[in-house]
Amino acid sequence: MTPAPLPNHGPATAAAGPAILPASPSTAQEIKARKVELVLQQLESLPTLPAIALRLISLTGNSESSMREVVALISSDFSLSTKVLALVQSSASAAGHNVTTVQQAVVLLGFQCVRNVVLSVKVFEAFGQEPGGPEKALFNRTEFWKHCLAVGTLAELLASRTGGRVNRHDAFVCGLLHDIGKAAFDAVMPKSFDRAVEVATLTRGDIADAERRIIGLDHAVAGKRLAETWNLPPLITQTIWLHGCAPMSLPTGIANQAMVQLVALADLLVRRQHIGFSGNYTFPFETAQFQDLPGLGEADIKECVAELAEQLELRAKALGLYDVQSREVYLQSIANANRELGRLNQTMAAQNRMLATRSECFDMLTRLYQTMAPAAAPAPLLRTMGDVFNAAFHCGKMALFSQEPGAPSGEVLLFDAPAATVESFVFSMPKWAGDQRVDRTSAAPIEPLRPAAPQLDWLLDRVEGFLGTRNAWFFPLLCGRQPVGGMVWPRAGQPPELLGNSDLLLVSRSWGMTLRMAQGREHQNVLTEALTASNHELGALQQQMVRARSLAHLGEMAAGAAHEMNNPLAVVCGRAQLLAGKLSDPAAKQDAQLIAQQGQRLSQIITDMMEFAKPEKPHLQPIALSALAEQAIADAVIRCGGAEHTPSVTLTAGRDIPAAMLDATQIRKAVVEVLVNALQAAQAGQNAAGAQAVRVLVQHDPLDEQIIIQVIDRGPGMTEATARQAFAPFFSSKPAGRQRGMGLSKALRWVELHGGTIRLDSMPNGG
Repeated sequence: MTPAPLPNHGPATAAAGPAILPASPSTAQEIKARKVELVLQQLESLPTLPAIALRLISLTGNSESSMREVVALISSDFSLSTKVLALVQSSASAAGHNVTTVQQAVVLLGFQCVRNVVLSVKVFEAFGQEPGGPEKALFNRTEFWKHCLAVGTLAELLASRTGGRVNRHDAFVCGLLHDIGKAAFDAVMPKSFDRAVEVATLTRGDIADAERRIIGLDHAVAGKRLAETWNLPPLITQTIWLHGCAPMSLPTGIANQAMVQLVALADLLVRRQHIGFSGNYTFPFETAQFQDLPGLGEADIKECVAELAEQLELRAKALGLYDVQSREVYLQSIANANRELGRLNQTMAAQNRMLATRSECFDMLTRLYQTMAPAAAPAPLLRTMGDVFNAAFHCGKMALFSQEPGAPSGEVLLFDAPAATVESFVFSMPKWAGDQRVDRTSAAPIEPLRPAAPQLDWLLDRVEGFLGTRNAWFFPLLCGRQPVGGMVWPRAGQPPELLGNSDLLLVSRSWGMTLRMAQGREHQNVLTEALTASNHELGALQQQMVRARSLAHLGEMAAGAAHEMNNPLAVVCGRAQLLAGKLSDPAAKQDAQLIAQQGQRLSQIITDMMEFAKPEKPHLQPIALSALAEQAIADAVIRCGGAEHTPSVTLTAGRDIPAAMLDATQIRKAVVEVLVNALQAAQAGQNAAGAQAVRVLVQHDPLDEQIIIQVIDRGPGMTEATARQAFAPFFSSKPAGRQRGMGLSKALRWVELHGGTIRLDSMPNGG
């Protein structure tokens, strides 16, 4: 018969041991597979069944075998013969018969029953004794086999109620051997199996889960492999393998599904009766899930359970396995149940205490997140945390601090709850790397609440006067395992009720993460502001670079143009002037003079371009700004036609303006160009009362060591488009016949050569 597909018993993990780095998925799978293979090899190294058991299995499985061979085989083993005769005397089939020979026993019991008796006895002999003599506290084989014998007995009782649909003799041996994998584990790897039993006992869980985590596979798979190695019948092998599966999750197509479910039901009922020890503390199934078993009703199950203790005593005596008394079974069952009930009461009481403290911690979390402002900064967030924490611990005065990881300083908040006062200051803080009680790389638990000294001596030195003592509690605010802040308050009276509570660590880490996010937001805001300023400076630098490249190209073009055009222009202008001197016709003479004038104008344009694109390097010397401004005003008035044709100009110079290192000629010419524009604008915007005066202000900014010259007019102002292009070469908003539009361009160029700049503020009708 081909075994059914292997059921999913969950992932197996390596046995616990020294901490190691996690392996890659492929490596972990390879290690797991190798470990399981080693375990299976150890199971295969167990001694095989005695030859008499293997021979008897072969004979009873062969329809051509004779009774004489079976009787001769059993008779060759005295202890086995005794047990077979004892069993037949206790069975109902022997009623009214005086059985004195093995042959009579075999006739009455049948081949199957005899085979199962022999198999049970020999397996028990292989695993019945404790290794090393004395019984162990964790896995007691005496109690284990008592459990197995009870499962086999109850399985036989249940099978007898199925109307022959499940063979009762097979049910007994399948029940007896269902947990053979546990005995195998205890034989080949007792330390690892003891550890699995210990984990299951501490967690009150399923021992199969602990076996998969620690050993690599569970006792069901181990028992299946052992049964295959011993060449046991498929019925027994499948029952050993699948009895732990839920009835609804059994693999489809298995031939012995009824037997598997019946043994699983018997195992569940025996564990509920607390008979013996199986190492398992969970009850994952309900009896209602086994309703598909043929012929078994709820009343049948109750009657079988009621008969179990008496039948267990008879079967134990018949097989000579253990001396089991039915009264002792009942008393032991009650004692085990009472112990388990007491443990459950203790567990529930501890859980109630834990839930109460957990509820208090949860309330602290809830109150903080309900009262804190969205996107709060670290200082307001600390204040809110202080309010919530004080409500729970009644701290009174508290020192709260926030420190970004790696930052040399942080913010300290002195919080006086009774007086409702808060004081904050920035304080230099040591790095936490030296604190072996907090910043640790080991997996040791972190204390969420502890004395402040000596860890926070640096803070206590500063806040001792405020707290009134150095004897204080410390509650760290942790992000991961690294503090990002904390709370310190005086130790007065009884210690806090939550002292040592691991749930408080959840508050510490949750609040610490919230504080770290606030620190991150604040740091991000600072970086964003700095980035914005840097982008602004970068934009200005990029504009300067573009302008510098443009001016370089313009200078190269102007130099080439001057070189190529000056000589032809000189010839044109000279010949035009000679021609004008020779011509007698007034109109022709005027045309020749016009040619000469326009040629000179074109030459001046080239000169202006050269002066703009490639100005001379400034010759810096100390210059008095007031005198320079007066000279510039005089030059500008002359360029605009004299004082009688221009608006008045007033000069206001601040006191104690120091001399500036400037090129007097370039700066004076720059101021003149700006003044000329202002005077022309003031003339254009004059009203019936005449043009308003142009003002010139000269000031000194001692903070930035700058000289500021302001030229203010009340002319018609500029549109936004005009103001944007005001400093562009050859741009002018004046009508036809305008000048070249190089004045403001050259002024800006001269000022920039001195490391300064010109800013234009104007609007229509605003000057």
